[in-house]
Amino acid sequence: MPPSLSWPLPNGTTSEAPAGAHRLDDSRKATTARVLRTLAEALELPGEPADYHFAIQEVVSLLWSRRAEGPQAFVELERLGWLDLQLIQACPDAVTYEHRDGGVRFVSITAFRTLLDLYLTEGALGDAAQVLELADRFDNGDTPSARRARERCAAFAAEDNS
Repeated sequence: MPPSLSWPLPNGTTSEAPAGAHRLDDSRKATTARVLRTLAEALELPGEPADYHFAIQEVVSLLWSRRAEGPQAFVELERLGWLDLQLIQACPDAVTYEHRDGGVRFVSITAFRTLLDLYLTEGALGDAAQVLELADRFDNGDTPSARRARERCAAFAAEDNS
């Protein structure tokens, strides 16, 4: 068997890293500030890249559902979305799984959809194009958000050429 990590706990050991285990019991009821603080704490704990990716992804999803709270949610969404994309570029194995056909696939990554939707809403097509390029590299470029972004970028380019 390949070596595995185990983390000591007061009443035994677990294979879940401290970073993966550090989360709020009910983040939906917590303030946004508390959710962000808990994520920052998790990112400082020992763990595997996948632990950090899924912790960030969970908070990105939560912040997206709270985007009506104001502009600060958008600032944090963008910051965390790019943080996650930097992580997966540095550690792509953190977001792969073995498909039943024996091939390796990338998981669906929330940061792509979130950043594309954010940039399309703001009309930041240059930023959307950057996200699309990365989404294609990680097999996340065939989503409704990615298709909308491609259509908008193509329409803008067509206007530029006429």
